[in-house]
Amino acid sequence: MQHFGKAALRVTKNYTKGYSDAQAKVREATSNDPWGPSGSQMNEIAQLTYNQNDFIEIVEMLDKRLCDKGKNWRHVFKSLTVLDYCLHHGSENVVIYFRDNLYIIKTLKEFQYIDEYGKDQGANVRQRAKDLTNLLMDEDRLREERRSRAQMRDRMVRGASREEDDENTVPRRDGNSQNGPAENRPNRDEDELRRAIEESKKSLAQEMVRVEEQELQDALKASEEDGQRRRNDFDSSNSSRAIEERKRSLAQEIARMEEQELQALLKASEEELKRRKVNYGSNPSALFDDAAPPSNSNSTPGASPLTNPTSSWPVPDAPHRFPMNLAGPPLQESENLAKSGRVAALPGPPIRH
Repeated sequence: MQHFGKAALRVTKNYTKGYSDAQAKVREATSNDPWGPSGSQMNEIAQLTYNQNDFIEIVEMLDKRLCDKGKNWRHVFKSLTVLDYCLHHGSENVVIYFRDNLYIIKTLKEFQYIDEYGKDQGANVRQRAKDLTNLLMDEDRLREERRSRAQMRDRMVRGASREEDDENTVPRRDGNSQNGPAENRPNRDEDELRRAIEESKKSLAQEMVRVEEQELQDALKASEEDGQRRRNDFDSSNSSRAIEERKRSLAQEIARMEEQELQALLKASEEELKRRKVNYGSNPSALFDDAAPPSNSNSTPGASPLTNPTSSWPVPDAPHRFPMNLAGPPLQESENLAKSGRVAALPGPPIRH
Protein backbone atom coordinates (compact mmCIF):
# COMPACT_ATOMS: atom_id res chain seq x y z
CA MET A 1 0.00 0.00 0.00
CA GLN A 2 2.89 2.28 0.77
CA HIS A 3 4.29 1.87 -2.76
CA PHE A 4 0.92 2.71 -4.32
CA GLY A 5 0.88 5.89 -2.25
CA LYS A 6 4.35 6.76 -3.53
CA ALA A 7 3.22 6.11 -7.10
CA ALA A 8 0.27 8.48 -6.67
CA LEU A 9 2.58 11.09 -5.17
CA ARG A 10 4.96 10.66 -8.10
CA VAL A 11 2.12 11.22 -10.59
CA THR A 12 1.13 14.38 -8.74
CA LYS A 13 4.72 15.60 -8.74
CA ASN A 14 5.03 14.92 -12.46
CA TYR A 15 2.03 17.15 -13.03
CA THR A 16 3.06 19.96 -10.66
CA LYS A 17 6.68 20.00 -11.85
CA GLY A 18 5.62 20.05 -15.47
CA TYR A 19 7.46 16.89 -16.52
CA SER A 20 6.81 15.67 -20.05
CA ASP A 21 5.48 12.20 -20.86
CA ALA A 22 8.98 10.95 -21.69
CA GLN A 23 10.39 12.29 -18.42
CA ALA A 24 7.48 10.82 -16.46
CA LYS A 25 8.14 7.42 -18.03
CA VAL A 26 11.81 7.61 -17.00
CA ARG A 27 10.84 8.64 -13.46
CA GLU A 28 8.39 5.73 -13.26
CA ALA A 29 10.97 3.21 -14.52
CA THR A 30 13.68 4.48 -12.12
CA SER A 31 11.57 4.90 -8.99
CA ASN A 32 12.52 3.83 -5.46
CA ASP A 33 10.12 0.87 -5.58
CA PRO A 34 11.80 -2.42 -4.59
CA TRP A 35 11.43 -3.95 -8.06
CA GLY A 36 13.20 -3.29 -11.30
CA PRO A 37 11.90 -1.59 -14.44
CA SER A 38 9.79 -3.84 -16.64
CA GLY A 39 10.78 -4.81 -20.16
CA SER A 40 7.85 -2.91 -21.64
CA GLN A 41 8.86 0.28 -19.80
CA MET A 42 12.47 0.05 -20.98
CA ASN A 43 11.43 -0.78 -24.56
CA GLU A 44 9.07 2.19 -24.65
CA ILE A 45 11.80 4.53 -23.39
CA ALA A 46 14.30 3.08 -25.89
CA GLN A 47 11.90 3.69 -28.79
CA LEU A 48 11.29 7.27 -27.62
CA THR A 49 15.02 8.01 -27.98
CA TYR A 50 14.62 7.95 -31.77
CA ASN A 51 12.67 11.20 -31.43
CA GLN A 52 15.06 14.11 -30.93
CA ASN A 53 12.88 16.03 -28.46
CA ASP A 54 12.10 12.94 -26.41
CA PHE A 55 15.79 11.95 -26.53
CA ILE A 56 16.86 15.24 -24.94
CA GLU A 57 14.25 14.94 -22.18
CA ILE A 58 15.13 11.30 -21.47
CA VAL A 59 18.87 12.02 -21.27
CA GLU A 60 18.23 15.01 -19.01
CA MET A 61 16.20 12.89 -16.59
CA LEU A 62 18.74 10.04 -16.65
CA ASP A 63 21.51 12.51 -15.82
CA LYS A 64 19.51 13.75 -12.86
CA ARG A 65 18.79 10.24 -11.59
CA LEU A 66 22.42 9.15 -11.98
CA CYS A 67 23.52 11.98 -9.68
CA ASP A 68 21.40 10.76 -6.74
CA LYS A 69 23.20 9.46 -3.68
CA GLY A 70 22.63 7.76 -0.36
CA LYS A 71 19.20 6.31 0.31
CA ASN A 72 18.16 6.88 -3.33
CA TRP A 73 20.59 4.23 -4.55
CA ARG A 74 17.72 2.53 -6.44
CA HIS A 75 17.40 5.63 -8.63
CA VAL A 76 21.02 5.19 -9.67
CA PHE A 77 20.90 1.42 -10.17
CA LYS A 78 17.66 1.48 -12.17
CA SER A 79 18.93 4.37 -14.29
CA LEU A 80 21.99 2.30 -15.18
CA THR A 81 19.68 -0.61 -16.07
CA VAL A 82 17.55 1.60 -18.33
CA LEU A 83 20.70 3.08 -19.87
CA ASP A 84 22.05 -0.40 -20.59
CA TYR A 85 18.83 -1.27 -22.42
CA CYS A 86 18.86 1.99 -24.39
CA LEU A 87 22.49 1.44 -25.41
CA HIS A 88 21.49 -1.89 -26.98
CA HIS A 89 18.01 -1.04 -28.34
CA GLY A 90 17.78 2.75 -28.43
CA SER A 91 18.99 5.45 -30.75
CA GLU A 92 22.64 5.80 -31.70
CA ASN A 93 22.50 9.24 -30.10
CA VAL A 94 22.36 7.58 -26.67
CA VAL A 95 25.67 5.86 -27.38
CA ILE A 96 27.26 9.06 -28.65
CA TYR A 97 26.08 11.18 -25.72
CA PHE A 98 27.19 8.85 -22.93
CA ARG A 99 30.46 8.04 -24.67
CA ASP A 100 31.23 11.76 -24.76
CA ASN A 101 30.17 12.09 -21.10
CA LEU A 102 31.73 8.87 -19.86
CA TYR A 103 32.82 10.55 -16.63
CA ILE A 104 29.20 10.36 -15.41
CA ILE A 105 29.39 6.55 -15.45
CA LYS A 106 33.01 6.34 -14.28
CA THR A 107 32.19 8.39 -11.17
CA LEU A 108 29.65 5.75 -10.12
CA LYS A 109 32.40 3.11 -9.94
CA GLU A 110 33.13 4.57 -6.49
CA PHE A 111 29.48 4.76 -5.36
CA GLN A 112 29.11 3.97 -1.64
CA TYR A 113 26.00 3.28 0.43
CA ILE A 114 25.42 0.86 3.32
CA ASP A 115 21.83 0.52 4.49
CA GLU A 116 20.57 0.31 8.07
CA TYR A 117 21.05 -3.47 8.06
CA GLY A 118 24.75 -3.17 7.21
CA LYS A 119 24.34 -4.38 3.61
CA ASP A 120 26.50 -2.74 0.97
CA GLN A 121 23.85 -1.63 -1.52
CA GLY A 122 26.40 0.35 -3.47
CA ALA A 123 28.13 -2.82 -4.70
CA ASN A 124 25.49 -3.42 -7.41
CA VAL A 125 25.81 0.17 -8.60
CA ARG A 126 29.61 -0.07 -8.76
CA GLN A 127 29.50 -3.32 -10.73
CA ARG A 128 26.90 -2.06 -13.21
CA ALA A 129 28.85 1.18 -13.70
CA LYS A 130 32.02 -0.82 -14.35
CA ASP A 131 30.26 -2.99 -16.95
CA LEU A 132 28.77 0.01 -18.77
CA THR A 133 32.12 1.81 -18.74
CA ASN A 134 33.83 -1.17 -20.35
CA LEU A 135 31.00 -1.47 -22.89
CA LEU A 136 31.14 2.19 -23.89
CA MET A 137 34.92 2.08 -24.25
CA ASP A 138 34.75 -1.01 -26.52
CA GLU A 139 33.16 0.36 -29.69
CA ASP A 140 33.35 -2.89 -31.69
CA ARG A 141 31.75 -4.93 -28.94
CA LEU A 142 28.89 -2.45 -28.51
CA ARG A 143 28.25 -2.35 -32.26
CA GLU A 144 28.13 -6.16 -32.43
CA GLU A 145 25.77 -6.41 -29.46
CA ARG A 146 23.45 -3.77 -30.91
CA ARG A 147 23.37 -5.67 -34.21
CA SER A 148 22.61 -9.03 -32.58
CA ARG A 149 19.86 -7.55 -30.41
CA ALA A 150 18.31 -5.88 -33.46
CA GLN A 151 18.31 -9.18 -35.36
CA MET A 152 16.70 -10.96 -32.45
CA ARG A 153 14.01 -8.29 -32.22
CA ASP A 154 13.34 -8.52 -35.96
CA ARG A 155 12.94 -12.29 -35.76
CA MET A 156 10.42 -11.92 -32.97
CA VAL A 157 8.49 -9.24 -34.87
CA ARG A 158 8.40 -11.34 -38.06
CA GLY A 159 7.24 -14.37 -36.11
CA ALA A 160 4.45 -12.41 -34.47
CA SER A 161 3.28 -10.92 -37.80
CA ARG A 162 3.33 -14.34 -39.46
CA GLU A 163 1.22 -15.74 -36.67
CA GLU A 164 -1.33 -12.95 -37.11
CA ASP A 165 -1.51 -13.65 -40.83
CA ASP A 166 -2.08 -17.34 -40.16
CA GLU A 167 -4.85 -16.58 -37.71
CA ASN A 168 -6.55 -14.35 -40.30
CA THR A 169 -6.34 -16.88 -43.13
CA VAL A 170 -7.46 -19.98 -41.23
CA PRO A 171 -11.12 -18.92 -40.69
CA ARG A 172 -11.51 -17.99 -44.37
CA ARG A 173 -10.25 -21.38 -45.52
CA ASP A 174 -12.44 -23.14 -42.98
CA GLY A 175 -15.48 -21.33 -44.37
CA ASN A 176 -14.75 -22.43 -47.94
CA SER A 177 -13.92 -26.05 -47.06
CA GLN A 178 -16.32 -28.92 -47.75
CA ASN A 179 -15.03 -31.00 -44.79
CA GLY A 180 -13.36 -33.39 -47.24
CA PRO A 181 -10.02 -35.10 -46.61
CA ALA A 182 -8.27 -33.07 -49.29
CA GLU A 183 -9.59 -29.82 -47.87
CA ASN A 184 -8.68 -30.67 -44.26
CA ARG A 185 -5.03 -31.50 -45.04
CA PRO A 186 -3.96 -27.84 -45.67
CA ASN A 187 -5.67 -26.82 -42.46
CA ARG A 188 -3.73 -29.43 -40.54
CA ASP A 189 -0.50 -28.24 -42.14
CA GLU A 190 -1.30 -24.66 -41.21
CA ASP A 191 -2.10 -25.69 -37.66
CA GLU A 192 1.20 -27.51 -37.40
CA LEU A 193 3.01 -24.50 -38.85
CA ARG A 194 1.28 -22.20 -36.38
CA ARG A 195 2.17 -24.48 -33.50
CA ALA A 196 5.77 -24.60 -34.72
CA ILE A 197 5.86 -20.81 -34.85
CA GLU A 198 4.44 -20.60 -31.34
CA GLU A 199 6.99 -23.08 -30.08
CA SER A 200 9.75 -21.13 -31.80
CA LYS A 201 8.55 -17.90 -30.21
CA LYS A 202 8.35 -19.54 -26.80
CA SER A 203 11.82 -21.01 -27.11
CA LEU A 204 13.20 -17.67 -28.30
CA ALA A 205 11.56 -15.84 -25.42
CA GLN A 206 12.87 -18.44 -22.97
CA GLU A 207 16.33 -18.08 -24.46
CA MET A 208 16.21 -14.31 -24.05
CA VAL A 209 15.02 -14.67 -20.47
CA ARG A 210 17.76 -17.20 -19.79
CA VAL A 211 20.43 -14.92 -21.28
CA GLU A 212 19.23 -11.93 -19.30
CA GLU A 213 19.02 -13.99 -16.13
CA GLN A 214 22.53 -15.31 -16.72
CA GLU A 215 23.81 -11.77 -17.22
CA LEU A 216 22.07 -10.71 -14.02
CA GLN A 217 23.56 -13.65 -12.12
CA ASP A 218 27.02 -12.84 -13.47
CA ALA A 219 26.60 -9.22 -12.43
CA LEU A 220 25.45 -10.23 -8.95
CA LYS A 221 28.32 -12.69 -8.60
CA ALA A 222 30.85 -10.10 -9.70
CA SER A 223 29.27 -7.62 -7.31
CA GLU A 224 29.53 -10.09 -4.42
CA GLU A 225 33.15 -10.84 -5.26
CA ASP A 226 33.93 -7.14 -5.41
CA GLY A 227 32.17 -6.60 -2.08
CA GLN A 228 34.07 -9.51 -0.50
CA ARG A 229 37.36 -8.16 -1.84
CA ARG A 230 36.60 -4.73 -0.42
CA ARG A 231 35.66 -6.27 2.93
CA ASN A 232 38.92 -8.24 2.96
CA ASP A 233 40.90 -5.11 2.15
CA PHE A 234 39.03 -3.25 4.87
CA ASP A 235 39.71 -6.02 7.42
CA SER A 236 43.40 -6.18 6.51
CA SER A 237 43.73 -2.42 6.79
CA ASN A 238 41.97 -2.55 10.16
CA SER A 239 44.34 -5.28 11.39
CA SER A 240 47.36 -3.25 10.24
CA ARG A 241 46.04 -0.20 12.03
CA ALA A 242 45.42 -2.30 15.15
CA ILE A 243 49.02 -3.56 15.09
CA GLU A 244 50.34 -0.01 14.69
CA GLU A 245 48.13 1.17 17.55
CA ARG A 246 49.40 -1.69 19.71
CA LYS A 247 53.02 -0.80 18.94
CA ARG A 248 52.34 2.83 19.74
CA SER A 249 50.64 1.97 23.03
CA LEU A 250 53.52 -0.35 24.01
CA ALA A 251 56.06 2.38 23.25
CA GLN A 252 54.05 4.84 25.33
CA GLU A 253 53.81 2.33 28.18
CA ILE A 254 57.57 1.73 28.12
CA ALA A 255 58.24 5.48 28.12
CA ARG A 256 55.83 5.92 31.03
CA MET A 257 57.53 3.14 33.04
CA GLU A 258 60.97 4.61 32.35
CA GLU A 259 59.74 8.01 33.47
CA GLN A 260 58.34 6.49 36.66
CA GLU A 261 61.65 4.75 37.34
CA LEU A 262 63.50 8.01 36.80
CA GLN A 263 61.14 9.84 39.14
CA ALA A 264 61.65 7.11 41.74
CA LEU A 265 65.44 7.42 41.45
CA LEU A 266 65.26 11.20 41.80
CA LYS A 267 63.02 10.87 44.83
CA ALA A 268 65.37 8.32 46.43
CA SER A 269 68.34 10.62 45.73
CA GLU A 270 66.57 13.56 47.37
CA GLU A 271 65.68 11.44 50.41
CA GLU A 272 69.30 10.26 50.69
CA LEU A 273 70.51 13.86 50.52
CA LYS A 274 68.08 14.89 53.24
CA ARG A 275 69.18 11.96 55.39
CA ARG A 276 72.83 12.93 55.05
CA LYS A 277 72.05 16.51 55.96
CA VAL A 278 70.37 15.31 59.11
CA ASN A 279 73.15 12.86 59.99
CA TYR A 280 76.15 15.13 59.30
CA GLY A 281 74.72 18.32 60.66
CA SER A 282 76.97 21.36 60.02
CA ASN A 283 79.73 19.50 58.18
CA PRO A 284 78.64 20.10 54.54
CA SER A 285 81.87 18.69 53.11
CA ALA A 286 81.00 15.29 54.51
CA LEU A 287 77.65 15.12 52.68
CA PHE A 288 79.31 13.62 49.63
CA ASP A 289 81.97 11.59 51.50
CA ASP A 290 80.71 8.09 52.18
CA ALA A 291 83.73 7.34 54.48
CA ALA A 292 83.11 10.34 56.72
CA PRO A 293 81.58 9.41 60.06
CA PRO A 294 78.31 10.99 61.13
CA SER A 295 78.24 13.82 63.59
CA ASN A 296 78.17 12.96 67.29
CA SER A 297 75.08 13.97 69.11
CA ASN A 298 77.19 14.68 72.25
CA SER A 299 79.36 17.25 70.48
CA THR A 300 78.92 20.88 71.08
CA PRO A 301 76.63 22.46 68.47
CA GLY A 302 78.66 24.36 65.89
CA ALA A 303 81.96 23.04 67.21
CA SER A 304 84.50 21.39 64.92
CA PRO A 305 85.75 17.88 65.72
CA LEU A 306 89.24 19.35 65.95
CA THR A 307 88.35 21.44 69.01
CA ASN A 308 85.68 19.23 70.48
CA PRO A 309 87.32 16.96 73.10
CA THR A 310 84.30 14.69 73.28
CA SER A 311 84.36 13.83 69.58
CA SER A 312 85.08 10.21 68.73
CA TRP A 313 86.68 11.20 65.44
CA PRO A 314 90.53 10.96 65.79
CA VAL A 315 92.14 14.34 65.39
CA PRO A 316 95.30 14.33 63.23
CA ASP A 317 98.38 16.36 64.03
CA ALA A 318 97.91 20.02 63.30
CA PRO A 319 100.97 20.36 61.02
CA HIS A 320 99.74 17.54 58.86
CA ARG A 321 96.20 18.84 58.69
CA PHE A 322 97.29 22.44 58.21
CA PRO A 323 100.69 22.30 56.43
CA MET A 324 100.65 26.05 55.70
CA ASN A 325 100.81 28.94 58.09
CA LEU A 326 97.50 30.51 57.31
CA ALA A 327 98.41 33.57 59.35
CA GLY A 328 101.08 34.58 56.84
CA PRO A 329 104.92 34.59 57.02
CA PRO A 330 106.72 34.99 60.38
CA LEU A 331 106.79 38.47 61.87
CA GLN A 332 110.60 38.99 61.69
CA GLU A 333 110.77 37.89 58.07
CA SER A 334 107.91 40.18 57.15
CA GLU A 335 109.66 43.16 58.79
CA ASN A 336 112.97 42.42 57.03
CA LEU A 337 111.30 42.18 53.67
CA ALA A 338 109.48 45.42 54.22
CA LYS A 339 112.67 47.22 55.22
CA SER A 340 114.67 45.93 52.29
CA GLY A 341 112.01 47.19 49.91
CA ARG A 342 111.86 43.97 47.91
CA VAL A 343 108.26 43.47 48.83
CA ALA A 344 106.04 46.46 49.21
CA ALA A 345 103.38 44.67 51.22
CA LEU A 346 102.90 41.16 52.41
CA PRO A 347 99.82 39.63 53.91
CA GLY A 348 99.92 39.32 57.63
CA PRO A 349 99.53 41.40 60.73
CA PRO A 350 100.75 45.01 60.70
CA ILE A 351 104.42 45.68 61.53
CA ARG A 352 105.04 47.13 64.97
CA HIS A 353 108.10 49.35 65.54
